[in-house]
Amino acid sequence: MYDDFSMVMGKYGESMVKSMNKVIAYELTDVNKRIVLDMKYHQKGMVYMHNPDEPKHHPDLTLRMDLKTFNEICEGTIGGIKGVLTGRIRF
Repeated sequence: MYDDFSMVMGKYGESMVKSMNKVIAYELTDVNKRIVLDMKYHQKGMVYMHNPDEPKHHPDLTLRMDLKTFNEICEGTIGGIKGVLTGRIRF
C-alpha cells in the first residue's frame, strides 16, 4: 500500500502538488493505520505512513474508513461519493 502511494507520488507528485495543494490523511480505523499525503509542503509530494516524521502540519482533510473500503477505493470498485453517502467514509 505504502509502496503504491510512493510510486504514484514519484511519478505524478509534482503535478498533484500544483493541482491539489493540500495535505490529506487517510485513517484506517480497523487496523489503526494513518496514511498522510503531503501535496502542499513538498515540491514533489510526500507520503507518510505510521511515521514519526509525519508532517507537523494539520491535514486539510482527514478521511476515516476501514481497510476494506480503502482498498475498494484504490481498486476503483467504490467511489468516494458513494462511500460518504453510505456512511463508509467519514471526514
